[in-house]
Amino acid sequence: MLINSVNKTTKYDHIPPIKNNLSEQIKIYQTSIQNKQTNLTKPNTLSIMAEHKSSTSGSQKMSTTPNDTSNTIVSTITTTTTTTTTTKKTVNPINAQSLAGCSCPICNEIYQMTCHRPIGEISCGHIICYQCFVLNTNQFGCIQCKKCQEKNNNNTKLSPITNLLLNHKGSSQKTANEKFEKHALNYESKILDVFGHVFQLTEFRENQWEAINAALQHHDCFILMPTGGGKSLCYQLPAVIDNGVTFVVAPLRSLIFDQKQRLKSLGISCASLTGNISHEEADEIYRELYKDSPAFKIVFITPEKISMSDQLNTALRDLYNRQLLARFVIDECHCVSEWGHDFRRDYSQLGQLRINYPDINITLLTATATLRVQQDILQQLHITRNYKLYTQSFNRSNLIYECIQKENNDLTLSQISNLIKINYQNQSGIIYCFSRAECDRAAQYLLASNIHALSYHAGLNDSLRQTIHMKWINDECQVICATVAFGMGIDKNNVRFIIHFSMPQSIEGYYQESGRAGRDGEIANCHLFYCYDDFLKMKRLILNDDESKSPMQTKQVRINNINRVYDYCLNNVICRRTQLLEYFGEIFSSSECKSVMSTECDNCRQVYKTSSIDCTRISIEILKLVSDLNQTNTTLSYIIDILRGVNSKTIRDAGHHRLRAFNSCHQLTRLDLERLVTRLIIDGYLKQEFLDQQTSSIVAYLRPGVNALQLASSSSQRSTNTSKIQIELIIRIEQINTNADEERSNSKEKSIEQINEQCFIELKKELKVIFGSSSYSNVISEQTIKDLAKLMPRSKEKMIKYIHEITEELYRQHDFNRLLRILQRFGSQCDEIKRKDAIQHSSDSEHEIDFSLDFTDRSMNDKKRPTTSVITTTITKRKRGIGSNF
Repeated sequence: MLINSVNKTTKYDHIPPIKNNLSEQIKIYQTSIQNKQTNLTKPNTLSIMAEHKSSTSGSQKMSTTPNDTSNTIVSTITTTTTTTTTTKKTVNPINAQSLAGCSCPICNEIYQMTCHRPIGEISCGHIICYQCFVLNTNQFGCIQCKKCQEKNNNNTKLSPITNLLLNHKGSSQKTANEKFEKHALNYESKILDVFGHVFQLTEFRENQWEAINAALQHHDCFILMPTGGGKSLCYQLPAVIDNGVTFVVAPLRSLIFDQKQRLKSLGISCASLTGNISHEEADEIYRELYKDSPAFKIVFITPEKISMSDQLNTALRDLYNRQLLARFVIDECHCVSEWGHDFRRDYSQLGQLRINYPDINITLLTATATLRVQQDILQQLHITRNYKLYTQSFNRSNLIYECIQKENNDLTLSQISNLIKINYQNQSGIIYCFSRAECDRAAQYLLASNIHALSYHAGLNDSLRQTIHMKWINDECQVICATVAFGMGIDKNNVRFIIHFSMPQSIEGYYQESGRAGRDGEIANCHLFYCYDDFLKMKRLILNDDESKSPMQTKQVRINNINRVYDYCLNNVICRRTQLLEYFGEIFSSSECKSVMSTECDNCRQVYKTSSIDCTRISIEILKLVSDLNQTNTTLSYIIDILRGVNSKTIRDAGHHRLRAFNSCHQLTRLDLERLVTRLIIDGYLKQEFLDQQTSSIVAYLRPGVNALQLASSSSQRSTNTSKIQIELIIRIEQINTNADEERSNSKEKSIEQINEQCFIELKKELKVIFGSSSYSNVISEQTIKDLAKLMPRSKEKMIKYIHEITEELYRQHDFNRLLRILQRFGSQCDEIKRKDAIQHSSDSEHEIDFSLDFTDRSMNDKKRPTTSVITTTITKRKRGIGSNF
């Protein structure tokens, strides 16, 4: 397997303001010279340990044969070492900085530094330019992997290490780095021994072997893997092998507690220096650290401890001087960056570790970090020399993502209660809440519904939190109602559902919180409840934060994060996985999500025809409408009501039904318009302003944003702007029924059966009238009446011809012309059903839907609406079963 190992040598002097959107990330220029590349063998199981030992004894030459079993897979490894030189180039007047980047290994052109990884459930880690990605990569493989495989097919003489196995998915390159190979050979048997006998594992996950080797060779490592990807092993195993003590910085006591419990159960000596231990316990730990050979392999500490404890820093200096300080590990390292979703001020002081202990390597661990956050972390921690970057695909293929709009908290709690009772009986889960009060309320509601739930938040004392934590870990409690911090680093594999009672505060946060489900690889569900009120509540709290604690720049980052989460929730078209992974720079096709029906997201389950419409003119008119009503304090809901032509008393009393924007967007759904306005807020064309209200509810008014003038002027014919702004929105057009013909036929047959039944009843009633006190059953049988109702003959001739018991004489004698009128009436109903079905069937041929968006002035109440429109978007519908790409 080709590893994703990159050496970085360029110092990042400045991190420019970059938007997380792929299309808006900065262009980073750099020339890249590729040096030697290394072939190494990564064993993936313990089954080859004996073979390796015999091969290293030198008594025999190593020979290999292809593996036939799935349990003995060993992969070939390649390490890529790159020496980089930067070329300074002005990006723009604001961001004129020299930044490190990449050149494409396919076309050798310098390209924008975004991570275009191959589409697939598990990414190989190759990064290429976007043009080569589009031209050379499909859903089934990576062009670089294929090139490497072709080289291997022509390679007749490989090193013994490379020849351990050739039948793994990945393939290695021919050139070997002898120094790296020698180190790997020295550690291989130790790694395998500890891996199997201490950690009791049998197979490495992607990039674990490479990261462990790099750590043992004292490289700085940046390990970016999804929740459940095996990050912890990448520092725990080297800590067991190395001489000295590894110090792990973690943000939460619950995380430290869980990691300690796990390590102690494996017989690994570890300790924690946190604020909740007694002085006696702390003194005992320090005495052990001052010994000639400390027993501890791992010591957990908090960032606050490093910045505030002189006793700890003295012990670290002593270990450093005696060469017993193995490495520093910074878990959840995204907390270092102000651009991250969970910035913590104490984490920003960890850059002193490199300054105070320059020879000690640092391992960084996180599950969520965009390109911008990665660069900021490296700069803050002063990691400017060679380091190794290891990543996995962000796709969690066993998780089912779903967003649900909530009406109010009580109804939502009822929905959650029913959801757990029906789908998750005796299964473990987490409900994430926005506040402590919400946690307590949710837990009380579920307890009243006979669901064993407990609340967990910072308002509880340490002892109670630990008790609740252990109850949940041991499955003595089914559901934990917690704030977002809970679960970070918790190793509980059987979490079957994650429910967000309130919106998460960022895409990174949602990815990490939802990722705590299904760590055992089994299917798990992620339900996100959202509403506009939650959206406003979070933004209001951010804006009201103390300026000394949250500078305006940090507030703006947090507000942008919430805007993106709300946009994600509203987007009912694009695959949830596609949206999440694109945020982290990974291209993912929705066809991958649709290919596994058992784990499809809610958007992929609902098969719709979609189309991308140009909303630039609509957006400009919305901006003008907001500007015109700027003095009247209009809300988002009110603006949408005007655009959709809602005939409310408030609108009529204000005279806003005469505005040219009134009823101009009636073709778009309310959700589509809300998505469009949210997009305008994210892009800065509109903004939300909060005014103090006497009521407890939170109200936000729409105002023109900082980029409003830019949007308005871009459409002007006099505008000198060469790149006009274009705003597009992908919307649903029509639901596609994959079994349309069958379901339509079933629906038609059901309707006809209902008519037949009604006809049968009417015929029997009429026969009773015809025969009076006599029984009609002596003349006409029940089966004959059913035949009449089913065949529905419309004339006397056809009735006599097709119904066996009815003769000319019987028809005339009993005046069956009365029955004929009933048959004709119900027969015409059947004909109408068949006619509508035929029209619907013929609609599969091409026809057009006209989205006419009318902005004509309505200054007169009784003025007739014009038939022409200022802007028309025409969408052509194709044959059934084919939806547009997005």
